[in-house]
Amino acid sequence: MVNDEALQMIENALKHCMRPSKSIENMALYVCPKSKISDIKHIRTRYGQLRVVPGIYIPLGLSYILEDPTGMKGRMYSWVSRYADIKK
Repeated sequence: MVNDEALQMIENALKHCMRPSKSIENMALYVCPKSKISDIKHIRTRYGQLRVVPGIYIPLGLSYILEDPTGMKGRMYSWVSRYADIKK
């Protein structure tokens, strides 16, 4: 289960990625393997189910949403948390 603050951050990032031609099924949340959320396979958001992918090169505290390449031009990307957010 994801806490409310984390879910709000994820949905805020998704808001910037969602377009009529984009689908949440093609997107994933990339997180540090040491983070608590990395144990979860999918997160239910207001946009649908979002896959969670632990990335071995992602430091603890950083996370982002990235669209899988689908052969279409352009790829959606949005930070969920980054160093500037952590230092606050």
